[in-house]
Amino acid sequence: MQRSIQILISFFLLMLIFSCATDTDAVREIPEYSEAFIDKINEYIDAGEYGRAISLCRTVEDERIAKLEKKAVAGIHKALAVAIVEKKFIEAAEFLKSLDAAGAEHEYNLAEIYISSIEKALDDDAEALALAVFQRDIINRDSDYSMTAETESLLFDASLENRNEIVLDYLLERNSELSENREDEIAAARKTPEKNEMISGTVTVWIDRGIKLEGGLGYPDRVIGSGFYIDRRGYVLTNYHVISSEVDPEYEGFSRLYIKYDKNEEKIPATVVGWDESLDIALLKAAITPEYIYNFPELREYKPGESIFAIGSPGGLDKTITSGIISATGDRRLLPLGDTIQVDVPINSGNSGGPVVDEDGKLVGVVFAGIEQFEGVNFIIPVKWIMNSLSELYVEGRNRQSWLGLSVHESNDGLEIIYVMPGTSGFIAGVGAGDRIVSIGGRAAEEITDAQEVMLSYRPGTLVNLVVERDEEELEFLLIAEERKNMPMKKALQLDSRKNLMAPFLGMAVERGNEDVMGQQYIIKRVYRGMSADETGLSVDDPFSIVNWEVDEKNGVIYAGIRIKKRKAGFLETAIQLGSYIDINNTI
Repeated sequence: MQRSIQILISFFLLMLIFSCATDTDAVREIPEYSEAFIDKINEYIDAGEYGRAISLCRTVEDERIAKLEKKAVAGIHKALAVAIVEKKFIEAAEFLKSLDAAGAEHEYNLAEIYISSIEKALDDDAEALALAVFQRDIINRDSDYSMTAETESLLFDASLENRNEIVLDYLLERNSELSENREDEIAAARKTPEKNEMISGTVTVWIDRGIKLEGGLGYPDRVIGSGFYIDRRGYVLTNYHVISSEVDPEYEGFSRLYIKYDKNEEKIPATVVGWDESLDIALLKAAITPEYIYNFPELREYKPGESIFAIGSPGGLDKTITSGIISATGDRRLLPLGDTIQVDVPINSGNSGGPVVDEDGKLVGVVFAGIEQFEGVNFIIPVKWIMNSLSELYVEGRNRQSWLGLSVHESNDGLEIIYVMPGTSGFIAGVGAGDRIVSIGGRAAEEITDAQEVMLSYRPGTLVNLVVERDEEELEFLLIAEERKNMPMKKALQLDSRKNLMAPFLGMAVERGNEDVMGQQYIIKRVYRGMSADETGLSVDDPFSIVNWEVDEKNGVIYAGIRIKKRKAGFLETAIQLGSYIDINNTI
């Protein structure tokens, strides 16, 4: 892509930009690149952050910069080779994705690296992990691959033992000889499980948080949730919010995690292996061999009215199953990432983290939340969002998700960028508000959930191709996937002006007007459908001033009090308070 030297922002200027926040707009002067810019690229290369170096190099065409890019590409080649030798195949896959995004030549195949990771998982007796990687990265992505007869046989055995019909059918379609003399095992794996079998694969998740004091008296502080086995080695899936006190660095109290398999059994100590706050899921491990294992089915769209069953421990009453239907799908984005499915199946405190299945025993999702004030309005996390992060949960610790630092809005013309985080590679490269996304990583993205799903397949530090349309012209940017922190837009509140922040948080693009006794005046130039400004009835060309701007980090919300002369109300001045969560769900 042709880029002009004039759009380059040197390292020192970037530091100046980062210091700009509060009420003034960040000044983006456009100098020619300096020695500081060269030094910054070399700093990235020396630190092994080759993707960042390449992304920065792509913002200018210059012979000296091109040599630095070649050096960074060579660094990725070396890091890829080392990762393969050390059998760090997740890292190797991300290095290879960066080479592909940069258009660099190489001799590797991404599917073969995934096969290598599957072989390692099988060697480690991690059959569920091997099946999850094969299902997500080979089957779902229709990857072209080859594997040895031994690996194929081991994977087939794993699919039978874990009753994974998706992998089982896929392997049989490729090699029918695998079925010889194993017809009974195959029939057993394909049999629809009885409800009591599925119940035996669930547990009560029990968090002991010691004693809490209320009114001078001490009471047991307990958190009770549900979970279900997904691995014969004793791995249990549940909600993050159930076990958050175990891993949240801000929690300073007592916390001990147990699972109860049966009400007549003792509580079994468990540990948190991995977790993902944004998707509200966590993977636990306990020293027990489960009777039943839940698998991840073929992904399909469920329709309102389909029957479902929820299994869990409402109020601590273990092994409880309730029935209902799917109430609604789509446009239920209650989490920072992805969407949820609305259901009317009875769900109560203690159900969180339990499985929801369809009439055939296929996993539909995981219980997430209900609205206490409205009976029968409950929500589950669809299985596809869990599958996208499952293999990463096995890597101990917090799942490090990626994002590009963009806030987007679904319009009739597609997915429009309405905000770019200062300091990100997109900001530096010149991605701007008003650009319409054509593709991310080579995949089309017309909805927010499309783009978020793509970004779940990248780890922080990986290069990503972003193609946008601007003034009827397509532009391609090579960006770096940044680590998505908890409440990632909180940083924007420190870096940028209120004027710029009104688009992602309040849903209106504004420009400065005159300044009078009431302070700085603003004029609304765009109202984004479905966001706070739109729902409050604000319109284009309405003038207003900010009375107060409050960021409540403890509760994760922003309040903006404004005095506005609404055009629809004959320009009579009124006071309005707008609000938004800090952890908005329109970011990628």
